[in-house]
Parts: sequence; structure tokens; C-alpha cells
Amino acid sequence: LNEITEKLVNKFGPAAFLQVRQMNFYIQREFSSFLEIIEADSNKNWFEYAALLGEMGEQDKALHLYDSLLIETEENIKKNPDNWVAYGDAGVALAQLGHYDDAIQMGLKGKELMTLSRDGLLGAQALERLADIYMYCGRQDEAIDLYDQVLSLPGYNSINWFKLFPKYDPLRDHTRFQKLIAQYSSLSG
Repeated sequence: LNEITEKLVNKFGPAAFLQVRQMNFYIQREFSSFLEIIEADSNKNWFEYAALLGEMGEQDKALHLYDSLLIETEENIKKNPDNWVAYGDAGVALAQLGHYDDAIQMGLKGKELMTLSRDGLLGAQALERLADIYMYCGRQDEAIDLYDQVLSLPGYNSINWFKLFPKYDPLRDHTRFQKLIAQYSSLSG
């Protein structure tokens, strides 16, 4: 195993291998190991960090961080009102803070700014972000409708992400989500 690890680090560099380790810990739901890596990263993804704290039951810390991230994303929107990513980020933060209507409005604005016709890949990301927001707001059917649309598009999304990622755990028992997984699993072989 050490030899394989060394080969991977040499081939892809330590940063790429770190991402593989992070992904593995996340998928295996070894959140404390994942947290150690994130906390050591000076360039951490703060939204990922907040989500991980939430997964670990550290709700107060997660909510405090989402509150700070909301302030930052709102400032980003003021500086660049066409920043579709900032609208999606604000939507996620608002959803996590329980401001569901405002969260959905932010997600819709992000999707409006980055449409599939403007850019197929980035448009799919904006659509997925809106689906995430619906999921975080407890609106599972709307989320599943959008995830179905995202999975039907060519791009970076794979049915395996939906099967493995803890982010989708709130939908696991939903019959429509199970059917979605089965439908796209059969298409991917």
C-alpha cells in the first residue's frame, strides 16, 4: 500500500492525492479523519467545512460558520451582481440557517444567471446547486426533479456520486430518489 501511495503522490502530486484521501474519508463517512485534513488545509473550502461540522453533529459551530459565509457571499454579490456562484452559496447558507424562501430565491437567481444554454457544464452546476438548496430546505420532490435533470445532462455528474455521497443521505429513503438511482444505474451499465 505504501508503494502504491508513493506512486500516486509522485504521479499526481501531494495536493491531488490529498483530495483523493478527503473524498475517501467523506464517502466512508469517516468524518473525523476528513475534518483533520480540512483543518490542516490553509486553502480550505469553508462551505465544505461547515457541512462537515453539521454531519458531525457540531450544529452550533456549523451555523456560526454558515452565518459568516452568508455575510461574505452577500458582499460578493454586491461587488459582482452577476456572480451566479455567490447566489448559490448564499442560498446554501440561508437554507442551512432555516431561511428557506430566501434560500430558494438565491438559488433561482444563480440558475437564472448561469443557464444551460449559456454554458452546459456551468449551467448544470447551477442547476445542481439549486437542487441542493431544495434538498436542504426539505423540498425533496423539487430536489429530485432537478437531480433527474442534472443526471440526464452530459457533464461531470455521475450516478455514483449520488449513490455514495453523504450529502444525499436525506433522500435515501425517498421512493422517487431510489427510482432515480435505479434508472441511471441501469443506464451506466
